[in-house]
Amino acid sequence: NDRQLIKWHNSATREIKAQPPSPYTLARKDLPETYQLGCDEWYLSAQVKPCEFGNNTAPRLAVLWGDSIGAQWLPALKRALDLEAGEWKITVLTKAACPIVDQPLFYEQLGRLYTECSDWRASASEYIQRLNPELLIIGSSGSYALDSAQWAQGMQRILNEHVSTAQHKVLIAPTYALGFNGITCLEQHDLATSSQSSATACATAAENQNRAGAITGLSQAAQTTPVTTLIDLNNEVCPDGLCRARMRGVFVYRDNEHLTATFAASLQANLREKLQHAISATPNNETVRSPLSRSQNEE
Repeated sequence: NDRQLIKWHNSATREIKAQPPSPYTLARKDLPETYQLGCDEWYLSAQVKPCEFGNNTAPRLAVLWGDSIGAQWLPALKRALDLEAGEWKITVLTKAACPIVDQPLFYEQLGRLYTECSDWRASASEYIQRLNPELLIIGSSGSYALDSAQWAQGMQRILNEHVSTAQHKVLIAPTYALGFNGITCLEQHDLATSSQSSATACATAAENQNRAGAITGLSQAAQTTPVTTLIDLNNEVCPDGLCRARMRGVFVYRDNEHLTATFAASLQANLREKLQHAISATPNNETVRSPLSRSQNEE
């Protein structure tokens, strides 16, 4: 009868809720903490909402500025700078689908120029100028409809005209993406624990004309702008030119293009080494200090 059916339904619902979430569900939610803190701005807002990490009294300031692809590097950056050591603090300024490049952008979902992006970018750059950070890290997706010349010219304007007070400027190359949702692929093939996912199952070649063009343009901007370095971690994300949904027992992507926070954090040592080189290669007039703190708990 209806009463028994309702009782069975309620019991089944409680049982389902009591089950631990699947590894696929956890991977889909494996995001940088900026989203939980509400400081990553969505499409229709141009408000700058900085997130701050580390000790406020730390003597050295780094700023992470970007879209959601830039934001994905926060877990690695926090460990690369070893915030627990107290020497660095990080301010994060991110906005979804808004690349850090001084070019107009047509946004298909809005059906018009993405004015919220350009307005937010201008306000964020003014904020960064006032902060006068020792280290500025800029990261964007390479999927936008911009060619290499537009990336080069637009980034040169950003670096020279909008954030000139930053003592060291680092551009993080756009990461290559999968041609599909990595978590969904692994789930369909039940590869959460299988070693097959480390080979060619749920993998795609690291080849994309837009992203390659973006990296070329950003490289040109870095080479022609003082105290600026391009960091490219694609060899670590997609070794041997192959992007995998899962690698070395870790989910790499939480969708088709964004890295999981867990995987991003695993690249902390790679990022630290490249940041050390970038800071050493772009000296300023201050007293020379150790480029970065080194974590005592590095994995």
